[in-house]
Amino acid sequence: MKRILNLSSLVLIAIISLLNGCSGGGGASTGGGYTATSGVAQKGPLLKGSTVTAQELDASLSPTGKQYSYQVNSDFGTFSPTSTFSSQYIGLNANGYYFDEVANSISAGPIILNGISDLSTDTVLNVNLLTTLAYQRISNLVTKSNMTFPAATSQAENEVLAALNIRNGNSYGNFGSLEISKGRDGDKILAAISSIFVYGNSSGTLSSLIANFQSDIADNGVIDTAATNNALIAAAKSLDPALVASNLTQKYTSIGVSYTATDISNWIDQDGDGVVGKCKFQVPHATQSSTFTFPSSVVNQAVGSSISLTAGQLSINGTPATGAVTVQTGDIVAVSPTSDVSNGVLTTYLMNGTIKMARVSFIFDGWMAAGGLATARYGHTATLLNNGMVLVAGGFGGPVVGAPVLLTSAELYDPATNTWSSAGSLAHARCGHTATLLNNGMVLVVGGSGSNNSFSLLASAELYNPATNTWSPAGSLATARYYHTATLLNNGIVLVAAGSTSTGIASAELYNPATNTWSPAGSLATGRYMHTATSLNNGMVLVAGGVQVWSVPLASAELYNPATNTWSVAGSLATARFSHTATLLNNGMVLVAGGSKSDQFGLASTELFNPATNTWSVAGSLATARYYHTATLLNNGMVLVAGGGGGPSPTLARTELYNPATNTWSPVGSLATARYVHTATLLNNGMVLVECGLGNASNQLASAELHY
Repeated sequence: MKRILNLSSLVLIAIISLLNGCSGGGGASTGGGYTATSGVAQKGPLLKGSTVTAQELDASLSPTGKQYSYQVNSDFGTFSPTSTFSSQYIGLNANGYYFDEVANSISAGPIILNGISDLSTDTVLNVNLLTTLAYQRISNLVTKSNMTFPAATSQAENEVLAALNIRNGNSYGNFGSLEISKGRDGDKILAAISSIFVYGNSSGTLSSLIANFQSDIADNGVIDTAATNNALIAAAKSLDPALVASNLTQKYTSIGVSYTATDISNWIDQDGDGVVGKCKFQVPHATQSSTFTFPSSVVNQAVGSSISLTAGQLSINGTPATGAVTVQTGDIVAVSPTSDVSNGVLTTYLMNGTIKMARVSFIFDGWMAAGGLATARYGHTATLLNNGMVLVAGGFGGPVVGAPVLLTSAELYDPATNTWSSAGSLAHARCGHTATLLNNGMVLVVGGSGSNNSFSLLASAELYNPATNTWSPAGSLATARYYHTATLLNNGIVLVAAGSTSTGIASAELYNPATNTWSPAGSLATGRYMHTATSLNNGMVLVAGGVQVWSVPLASAELYNPATNTWSVAGSLATARFSHTATLLNNGMVLVAGGSKSDQFGLASTELFNPATNTWSVAGSLATARYYHTATLLNNGMVLVAGGGGGPSPTLARTELYNPATNTWSPVGSLATARYVHTATLLNNGMVLVECGLGNASNQLASAELHY
């Protein structure tokens, strides 16, 4: 086992090789010495009060005995290196508390970071997590391989990123030039890797992980210790990149820095296959004639090397290849599927020798099984979590046809394994409730019916925490209700609108996650339930249709304005309807589809709402009338409608696609099991998960299916 060095006692290793200096672009150099314009210490940023020690090194990187100390003067990690140095090489050691971007809190203990700056090329004394990870490897390359400092730095930095599945590492800027708030690809890589290392770790265990990485990569440029590799893989799989980006954005905003963190997921391998998100591609609605052309950013990594595919047909400049081929500058590299398709998906890797460069998944239209839930149910909710899993909660269920029981159980679907697991239990059994993903990653469940045998409505609300797989109270509504709607507003507050007590109610309420409290949100002009609510691009919420008295549909629609906490008229639907769907299209319009005009009779008509003109227009008609169906906006901008009740006809298995560009519908196969009162969720991989509901014999279902 390699000896783990104590970071706090690391001393710069004397290096006997002479280093090649570079002129131009660096700190000021005169007869009086070298200076830096500024300094920054980041893991995440080290906090105000942290200390940075700068040690002068001679041409062989041996300490000269001159040492300077500075204090970090902001929570941005900045410090002011006011000294004039007599050497161009400066060894850096930063010690302090840091912002934990995963936990969104200040660390409980300090961390130590290391780096070496060359003031003949660098203008900033920069020490960060990446300079720390490369630190020992650079030293080894210079002392044991007699490499120059620039060459050793270039190789070590490339190896550090390769160990984290980021290829062509030298194209993202040297580690000493990176700064999280700048927003360049290299800066995003620093933020992504920082979040992987800090995930689930205290300052002590983080220091140990860094030390293990340093000492392991120092010898041969790879991480060959299983424990270190496994820890990083597990962290990458569990990490919530969207939450990390939100936490970083909030942190920098709080210290007066205009910066929005994005695309962190591009630089993380979240399913452990050895390819980061930026190099994972999908071809939805693929056919055997589909072709995917690899972007130049991927191809350029392999120029002069031999490449191959694990599946499918490789072509170079339009010519099919047989076996491995060598890539030249400017080559167009593409892949097309073969007949080797498993469950509607062909996944292939572009290989450079034994290294995975990119992944392409051809997704063919169709349906496949998605495991089975532990409990059959309908009238439940399904919510996509930030970690890509789906939370199914509550509803009616049980094995006996005609005698369902109200459920407290909740289950999680994992797309990576196509399996279901327990998600704890609600405090109150309920159906006809709502579930809303909050900006903090938790799920708010509100209201519903709470009795098997009587009309007993719930005012209670609960929060599901994915990090702990537990439920907790979230206050209570002023008015108990079910078959209401809940909509996340742009300000992070949730609007709960209308619903039923026995007839439609007009009141609305707001839930504030920051205070865990409820407040009034005015009243609609018309009480209603079994309506839809859609968040528009302008921040307003469109409520449409529904019933005030059972089986008597409404054509009216209303708009909620969060800025004024008021409601206004939004024109009227051409056809009154309830149990319909409403989908926000990529063009900003809202597609209302199907529904019922009276009990047990479905509609095939669809309509479009234009927020710019506050008007409705008729859209193309469904091939099959339906209600209690689902409608899901796909990544290609089309809308998938699945299942539902057809009125006097049996429960439906047929599915249809709406194309906004042509205002037309087309069939896309059938579900394996006809169902209605089910749910549908768009997954991060572009597939749609449909689960549970009622079958043809009004039997509750536990099965689930995936549309690919």
